[in-house]
Amino acid sequence: MTSFRFSRSTRAGAPAAPSSSKRGPAGGPTAVADPAGAPRAARVLRRVFAVAYVCIVPLGLGRLVLAEGQRHGPMMAAYALLFAIGVCAWNSELLTGARRIGAHPLRALGTLALGVAILLALEAVGSLIAGWLAGVVPGGAQDLGNDTSISRILGAYPRPVVVAVLGVMGPFVEELFFRQFLIPLIGDRTRSWVGVVVSGILFGMLHMSSLQPSEWIGIIPHMCFGLAMGILFLRSRRNLLLPAGIHILNNASTFLANT
Repeated sequence: MTSFRFSRSTRAGAPAAPSSSKRGPAGGPTAVADPAGAPRAARVLRRVFAVAYVCIVPLGLGRLVLAEGQRHGPMMAAYALLFAIGVCAWNSELLTGARRIGAHPLRALGTLALGVAILLALEAVGSLIAGWLAGVVPGGAQDLGNDTSISRILGAYPRPVVVAVLGVMGPFVEELFFRQFLIPLIGDRTRSWVGVVVSGILFGMLHMSSLQPSEWIGIIPHMCFGLAMGILFLRSRRNLLLPAGIHILNNASTFLANT
């Protein structure tokens, strides 16, 4: 939320202009400037990134023109392009985050450890809930369609390409959209926790391929993952490199383990 303050003025009682400083979750300033204060080119790129991501990934407009077996290659190319656009759009915030990690590595390591602990706790709870629901809901024990699709990609493309695109670029793009873009978009207009919850739920729903009960059950751990990354994003004062690092490690290690 934008804070207001009164500064000294040559005229007694004259109010100062509204301050553009942002307040962090603990009351201190955040590390990320108001998007309205970003360079025009960056603001344009952020809109292009957000619109393109929504059209390509959640809406899946490529399904309208590409057959089932022809989608994986263009989708991987789209993730690579979105990665390039996103890095250019938020290069200032990413560089600031890298400098903060370099200046205070122990603090960053402690925040990262806290994020891992939160992630493990939430995913444990989510897995228990999903396991219980899978046992009581008819047809609830089926695998996610998203997992089956990834298995096909692993068998169709060279392993280094899959790891680079889906293990590194893919999770970074998802963190840019769901954490760097979506949490401030929602949280700065409501409450930070609202942004975290909404982004976490939508992140989980991203992994659905249908509205079957098994899909809703299967995305519960993914929702918990999204919630944990959102909490870490705020705890790190909106330093995306920390949740992105965990997300990349999680995805890349999964692909490498399936060699």
